[in-house]
Amino acid sequence: MTGAEGNGLITPDHLTNTYNFNIQGKKAEGSAFTQPYILAKLTVTVTSENTALIDALQTNATIGYKEGTYFANTAGQNSLNWTETDANTKTGTLSTYIYVGDGFEAGDAYKAVTLSIGLADGISAESLLALAGDYSVSISLTDDESYQVAHVVGSMNGWAVSDQYEMVMNIEATDKLEWMWLGSIPAGNEIKAKHENGTWSADPNLQVPENLTGVYWTGNGTDAITTSTSN
Repeated sequence: MTGAEGNGLITPDHLTNTYNFNIQGKKAEGSAFTQPYILAKLTVTVTSENTALIDALQTNATIGYKEGTYFANTAGQNSLNWTETDANTKTGTLSTYIYVGDGFEAGDAYKAVTLSIGLADGISAESLLALAGDYSVSISLTDDESYQVAHVVGSMNGWAVSDQYEMVMNIEATDKLEWMWLGSIPAGNEIKAKHENGTWSADPNLQVPENLTGVYWTGNGTDAITTSTSN
């Protein structure tokens, strides 16, 4: 994690510290999962022995998705939700989709998280004295087993849910939330999408076209799946 120039002591003239760090997913060894994005739970914890400081701190963390995408433009998809978990701790969490990769490229803003920690404007020097103390920050990126996802199911896999056909949220969609699965299924198979909450894509079953490259779904039971091909 890196801090912007001038970070350090919070004073009336410097009320906010800003930090930047990158996040990235990695496919588990031996997994049948094949998609370019992966679900992850980002947790940021801010702790201080001074409970008054924890009460006063204003915290914000935002994932820098690709400009112009739905995820970049929607706070519910890119900004952590904060709670004061105890008198000494503020915790921000967000379960969302991130890129899968094996390393970071210089200047890759699509994986950057911006974290700001500070105090409200207009605080007096006298009030600031009561907030004297250090704070620490910890960051974790974990699985979220409670998050319900969608799958492509069909005649090619006995209509059973499997890791191979697990769908992901399309973090590069520009105007909506969209479940996506990229890959090839032999033409002629019949497929639908099924969400773990029990919702199925609308009838009828879709017959897989030649040269399939992707399957897409809104997640609504009133909508059928759509496909993309290499033709």
